[in-house]
Amino acid sequence: MEERLWSKQWKMKKIDWQACAGVTGLAMLKNGTKAQLAGNDGSRIKKETAFCLQRNKDKFDKMRAAEKQKFDDAETVLNTLDQIQKKNSLGTLTLESLANDFSNLKCKVSHSYMIYHLSPVAYSLAFPLFIRTFQGWDPLQNPSYQLELVSMWRQVLDSDHGYVYYAQLVSQAILPAVRASSISNWDAKDPEPMLKFLDCWKMLLPYSLLNTILDTIVMPKMSDVVDSWDPRSETYSIHDWVHQWLPWLGRKQKGLFRMILIKLGEVLDAWHPSDASAYILLSPWKNVLWEQLMHRYIVPKLQVTVQELEINPANQKLYQFHWVMSWASAIPSSPNDFEEIRKWYKGWKDLLPQELVANESIRAQLSIGVDMIGKAVDGVKIDPPAHSLNYSLPGMRSLKPWLFEAPQTRRAPAQNYQAFEA
Repeated sequence: MEERLWSKQWKMKKIDWQACAGVTGLAMLKNGTKAQLAGNDGSRIKKETAFCLQRNKDKFDKMRAAEKQKFDDAETVLNTLDQIQKKNSLGTLTLESLANDFSNLKCKVSHSYMIYHLSPVAYSLAFPLFIRTFQGWDPLQNPSYQLELVSMWRQVLDSDHGYVYYAQLVSQAILPAVRASSISNWDAKDPEPMLKFLDCWKMLLPYSLLNTILDTIVMPKMSDVVDSWDPRSETYSIHDWVHQWLPWLGRKQKGLFRMILIKLGEVLDAWHPSDASAYILLSPWKNVLWEQLMHRYIVPKLQVTVQELEINPANQKLYQFHWVMSWASAIPSSPNDFEEIRKWYKGWKDLLPQELVANESIRAQLSIGVDMIGKAVDGVKIDPPAHSLNYSLPGMRSLKPWLFEAPQTRRAPAQNYQAFEA
C-alpha cells in the first residue's frame, strides 16, 4: 500500500511532508535495517524533508521571478511603443529618437525584442522618415550626408532577420537618389564623385545594393564612354579613369577590357614595327591587357619583320633587328626563353663569314645587339633608336606625350647574357 501511494504521489508530482517522509523511509529501508530506522530519533527525516521543501520553494520562486520579468519586459515594450505612437501623432518623431528608443529596448529587453519581432516594427516606423530625410539629396555632391544616422539604424537592425529590413530601408531611400544624381550629373570620364560616394558608404551599403549600383549605374555609363572612344582621334587618356575602377569592379570590367582591346587592335592593324610610338600608346595597359596585346597584335608583326630580315654580308642593314629588339623587354616570356634566344643569336651569328665577324664595325653592331638582349633578359628597359619614333600611327601626331603614362619596366629573372658570346 505504501509503495502504491508513493508511486501515485510521484506521478502526480505532489510534494508534501508525507511524500518526503515516504522517500526518506524507503531510502533508509533500502540502505539499512529496520532496527536502524527505529533507533533514529527522526532528525534525519526532518532534515531531508526540509531540504526537499526548500528546493521546491526555490524552484517555484525562480519560476515566479521569470514570469514577473516577462511581464515587466512586455510592459516596458508596450510603454515605449505608446510613447513612440504619441510622438508620431504629434509629428515630433525623428529618426534619431526612434533609433534611440529601439536601441534601448534591444539593450534592456533583448529576449522580448526577438520574441515580439520588433525589427519589422522599427522598419515600418522608420521607412517614411527615411524617405523624407533623403528626399532631394544629391549623393555625388554631398556623399557624407547622414552617415552617422544610417550607422545608428544599421546597429538597431543588426540581426539575422533585422538586416533584411535594413537592406530594404537603405535600398529604398538611397538607391533612387544615387540613380537620379548619376543620370543627371555624372560623367563616367570623371570617376571621382562616384568613387568618393562609394568610399564613404562602403561600410554601410549592403552587398546586394553595392552590386546593384555597380551593375546598373556605373557599368552602363562606362560602357557608353568606352563604346564611343576612338584611340586614333580622342585626346583624353581613357586609362586614367578606367584603372581607378579596378578595386571596385574587378571581373565586372572584363567586358570593358574586351571592347578596349578591340579598339586598340583596330589602331594596331595599321602599325609597322618601325614606329615605336605604339609602345607609348599601349604602355598604360601593362597590368591588364598586356599579354593579349602582345600576342595578338605585336608579336605576329615582329615575326614577319624577322622573316623579312636580309642577311647581306656586303651591306648588312640592322634597323629591322633593332625594331624587333626594342620590344624584347616588353613581350611576356618564360624562363625557358633565354636558352632559345641564345641559340637563335648564335645560329644567326654563325651564318656570317669569319671575315665579317672580324670586322670592327660588324663586331660593334653585334655587341649592341648582345647588349640589348642582355637588358631584355634582365628586365631593363630598352630605349628604341631615336629615328624610329616617328608617330606614324593614324592619329598619333595629334597625341601629346603628357597624355600617356611613363612605360613600366617589366622585371625578368636576371641571367648571364654574356653567354650569348659563347
